[in-house]
Amino acid sequence: MSLSELYSEKVNQYRKTGKLQVEPSQALTMLLLDKKDDFFPTDVNIEHFYHDYKEEINADALKVEEDFDLESLKDFDKFWKTYGRAIEVLFDGITQMSLMSGEDVYQYCYGDNNKVKKIGGIK
Repeated sequence: MSLSELYSEKVNQYRKTGKLQVEPSQALTMLLLDKKDDFFPTDVNIEHFYHDYKEEINADALKVEEDFDLESLKDFDKFWKTYGRAIEVLFDGITQMSLMSGEDVYQYCYGDNNKVKKIGGIK
């Protein structure tokens, strides 16, 4: 299943049940990694990378907010707190896992056996 198909499935589940089955950051990760090859490591600093791709990332974040009926996060600190993990995963996928597909990067970061899940970071 592609990440765009997985994203659509999560949106459909939300529309049927009214319950979020996925964290907003994880949903944004699906959208961003689905087009991982469109991004290039413009800098070794994640803030510079975000600045270079701000329009694309924010457009996908807005899609997540609209699809899951979330409050729009205009405050920069709230935006980073909510979506920072997605931007980090994309950045790491480009800089450190460039030979992996977006699906493989997603599975590595959010799959059942990842370290973050084991310590309770993502449910």
